[in-house]
Amino acid sequence: MSESKELLQKWDGWLRNHKNNHYEAAKKYTTYHQLTGIPLVVLTAIINAGIWLLLITEFSEHEFVLNLAIATLSLIVSCLAAVQAFSGFDKKSEQHKNAAVKYSALNGKVEVLLSRNGDIDETEIAKLSEEWGLITENAPPV
Repeated sequence: MSESKELLQKWDGWLRNHKNNHYEAAKKYTTYHQLTGIPLVVLTAIINAGIWLLLITEFSEHEFVLNLAIATLSLIVSCLAAVQAFSGFDKKSEQHKNAAVKYSALNGKVEVLLSRNGDIDETEIAKLSEEWGLITENAPPV
């Protein structure tokens, strides 16, 4: 087997690994985005309902507990909103998905070259190497 084919076989494995790592990172950040966003919406609805309940009911012995619950939920909502707004989980997920797609496309090119009979042109390998470098340069860290 030629050195070019051996190199491309190594690249094939590495590219699959990079692609899979970025897909997994994208799934992780999508999950983080949902884990902060869904409770944020639900708790905001509960707080709003609690505030309206306080406004329309007469004061009772349960007022302190209800006020404490609403204040606690308000604090949690504020924290979730801050995490959601400044973490950029959705953006990170999209960046990892894009990187995974690019690695997958490059991996396809490597597989095409590996399927050819005969030697592989060194200029094709150099082009693939350059493309890989550009993808890696623009990909977010995993």
